[in-house]
Amino acid sequence: MKKHKKLIKRAFLILLILVAGFGIHHVMSSRDTAEVTRNEARENSTSSTCGTANQKELETYYKASSDFDIGNHRLTISVLNGTFRATSVSATQDTTSGSAAVNWNSILATDPTTAGTVSADSPLVLNTVDGANGTVTIHFVLAASDDRCTAYDEAPVNDDGVKANTYEFDAVVEINSNTTPSLENTNYNGICAVFRTGQGYDQYADVLKGEVSKSDIEKYNYNAVSAEGKSNYNDTIAYCLTPSGVTFNYTEKQTASMIGTAISIWKKMESGSSSSGSGGSPEFLQAFNDTKQKALARGHDYSSLVKDGSIDNTRFGHTCDWKLKATGTTGDEYYVNKDYYYAKEEESTTVNYNYEYTSRNKETVSGGSCVRTCEEAVVVEYGPPVASKAGLCFEYKVKVTSRVVCNAANKISPPTTPQVCTPVPYCNNFPGLVNDAGPSEEFDQCIQECDGGKYGQECSNKCYQEVYGDDESESTSLGVSYEGKITASRMSNAFPGYAGRYEWNASIGRIVWMPSGRRDTYGRWYQENKDAVVRATHGNYLMGWGVFPDMGIAQEGFRRQIYTTGPCKQDCRWIGCSNNQYWNAEDAADDTIRNWQIYEDAVASCNASASCTSKTAYFTISVDYTHDVDGKEVEETVEFPVDTSNNQATLPSLGESQDNTTVSGEDIFLSDYEDYKGYDGCYVSGDARNWYQAEWSFPGTWINNKTGEITYKQPSNEDAWHLKEDKFCVPLDAKSVNTTWWEWSEVNQNCYTGNMEDTIDYNIHASTTDFGYFGWNFDFECFYALKNEVCDVNENGCCSDGGDEDNTCTGDDCDTAISPEDFAFRIVDTNELFPENDTNNSGSANNLTGRTPGYNWSLGITDEDSSILTMLNTKNPDYHIDPLSLISDIQERGRSIYSGDEYLDYSFVLDKQALAAIRSYNRGKNYTDYEGRSRVKNGVTVYESSLINEYADKQGTPGVNNDGEGE
Repeated sequence: MKKHKKLIKRAFLILLILVAGFGIHHVMSSRDTAEVTRNEARENSTSSTCGTANQKELETYYKASSDFDIGNHRLTISVLNGTFRATSVSATQDTTSGSAAVNWNSILATDPTTAGTVSADSPLVLNTVDGANGTVTIHFVLAASDDRCTAYDEAPVNDDGVKANTYEFDAVVEINSNTTPSLENTNYNGICAVFRTGQGYDQYADVLKGEVSKSDIEKYNYNAVSAEGKSNYNDTIAYCLTPSGVTFNYTEKQTASMIGTAISIWKKMESGSSSSGSGGSPEFLQAFNDTKQKALARGHDYSSLVKDGSIDNTRFGHTCDWKLKATGTTGDEYYVNKDYYYAKEEESTTVNYNYEYTSRNKETVSGGSCVRTCEEAVVVEYGPPVASKAGLCFEYKVKVTSRVVCNAANKISPPTTPQVCTPVPYCNNFPGLVNDAGPSEEFDQCIQECDGGKYGQECSNKCYQEVYGDDESESTSLGVSYEGKITASRMSNAFPGYAGRYEWNASIGRIVWMPSGRRDTYGRWYQENKDAVVRATHGNYLMGWGVFPDMGIAQEGFRRQIYTTGPCKQDCRWIGCSNNQYWNAEDAADDTIRNWQIYEDAVASCNASASCTSKTAYFTISVDYTHDVDGKEVEETVEFPVDTSNNQATLPSLGESQDNTTVSGEDIFLSDYEDYKGYDGCYVSGDARNWYQAEWSFPGTWINNKTGEITYKQPSNEDAWHLKEDKFCVPLDAKSVNTTWWEWSEVNQNCYTGNMEDTIDYNIHASTTDFGYFGWNFDFECFYALKNEVCDVNENGCCSDGGDEDNTCTGDDCDTAISPEDFAFRIVDTNELFPENDTNNSGSANNLTGRTPGYNWSLGITDEDSSILTMLNTKNPDYHIDPLSLISDIQERGRSIYSGDEYLDYSFVLDKQALAAIRSYNRGKNYTDYEGRSRVKNGVTVYESSLINEYADKQGTPGVNNDGEGE
């Protein structure tokens, strides 16, 4: 056979000199080996004797192989046939300058020479040292004779001192245990230093701004927080506190996200611990506990009705106590009706972290639980019944207040910081696994004779030149030459770094390396675990492009030799990492960020005292009255607010809307807090945190200044109307109602001793739905009373008509004709000239509250105007310059002031003609059109009405300020 044909067939087995993962060198000896010629060797290649010519057959027959279990630190060596034992063991370790001999027991925990034999039925299992890295060479010999070869101990020795007619081999095993490399933290002195010191924010502002503010970095950096805060950071962001020894590095953006999350978690935990979960001031807690105790004392614990943060649809009704009276208009002086409610809910929430590993296996791991207890104490307050009259206005208020306290037993652990497992290369180079590419029998024989089959570099050079040298030019067509592809100097400069990722290939059931960009790149393990010198000489070098036809997959980042027509058939694979591990940093980082967000949300939810509910509460208030319509009594109900389609006022909580956005019907609400003027709901600032409060009344009534007509919507022409804020004004034609209670309340409580409940028509109604944290539903009923009939008090101190007694005159003596003289019209109530004003007769204008009287009824003239007072007294001694005394005098005289002419200033007879004259006078005039004149009479400025004087000229001349001059 020509040399170049031999070269084509076997030129590349020499590459097995550089073994990656696991290498085997076999040794077969025969007494006749030294004597046979090349031709004789070919002829003996098919014989059954144990000789050099039978090496291929024997390799296939005995077929040694191995497997390495990194997780269990176990090396297993197997054979297909025969029984072998180990006779020697040695070891080396890689260094920056090459490899150096070490003690084998630094790698193997089991001595192979005493571990027993390996056979087809019983593999040899050797334990390795945890974390061992190095190469072990174990020499095996045939332990028992068979029909092919003689046992090593029985084999004769030839003239060269070599055992003959036996089979032996070297197992060269590279143990790579380092799947979790120790890396330098590339962010430690960069963005992580900002987190540790609080300095240098501006340098990384572009990545930090969206995650954490500069002020938070300065206030909550690692050096600034308490020992408890440092401990928390050690749990949540140990990465930034570790200069080296990390298994992977986050990107700057990912690190910024983790810093922001860690600070956010600590802020919430610190806030929660400082307030013991209450979220309120001591005053807040005192009010909460007071309401809770009063509710429990009344048996108003409704915890059983709460589920998933909401109370059921139970409605709690309230009816005001008719025996109670208010002593003021605000606070406890007004809210004489009160009730208290309490409920709590205990909720246990399990926190789960989700891991999606590189293999796409998914795992859910419990992060602990939070047992959160939220309590709500509610006080409802509402006013007493009201006594009124048709045409007068009254206010009725309802207030509900809720305080919420949430406490938590936080047993949530942060997610475990994942490690990245780097698969290690493992190649099985046992005899019988390589194809026909490789050294010829002549080359193999030359090596055997040169160094006993060691394939050293010197002997390899010598034998290559001897066997292939004459035909070297013929081998150039292969594109491979010894000098160009095999020399260590060329290979030492060949490491291209790595770019890609490990993935799981389900079709072949193992880990593969998927390069990005160039296909001739190393797997990441070579970068992390081997220095440049070792990488250059380690294992089998990956060279060229293409697809392995025998494997059906792309090149996988192993360092091995291929040639144009196909690869050496090494069984190389990535091992050492399970399907429930991360193999790439980006996979671990993505899950880390996602699970930290879960942790942050869980801590915030667990430690939060309470937050504004997302429920929207609804509020209503309404009133009933009866009047005549076409001769029939009709009951009317006015619901407020009247400007909403469903007659309901809705208030968003501040947790839902952080501004005081105007909402439909908000005018029925009253507010005690200037910060929330015109707004009620869930208060979240200062001492009012976790405090739901709403106070509401009628939105107000518009009254026509001239006619007394009322409306509950803003009229288009406001000039003729004025608004009675927060009040309901009883229509002038409203019928009397609840007169028994009116007499009991306003005249004499002894006038009625029966069961008052049976006589009451509850005509004031209010309600709220979904109020507070749990969403309570409250209904309120109370009443107002009208007695339009005159009450003449009899000798018993009661109304002479017996309250509701009908005093209509019947019989022949009753004159049913009514003339204008039968009516006495008064523009004021002489019992109370200013019914909306608390008049104090102390003589001080500062004691006038409510509606301020006009100038002529006030002390508008001060002591500084003493000269004016003197002048007025001189010119008109009868003019009352002390209006408070005058008010007191008139109110003391009461109705008796109309009993004679002593106090009568003017008298008009409003008959049909007079009314017609007034209508004619007013025709074409607005309400605010005034005609007349103003002049000074007896030192007093007086106004003279054209209408009155025109009418008075016909009927008589009225005096002015008792001057009797008919002005």
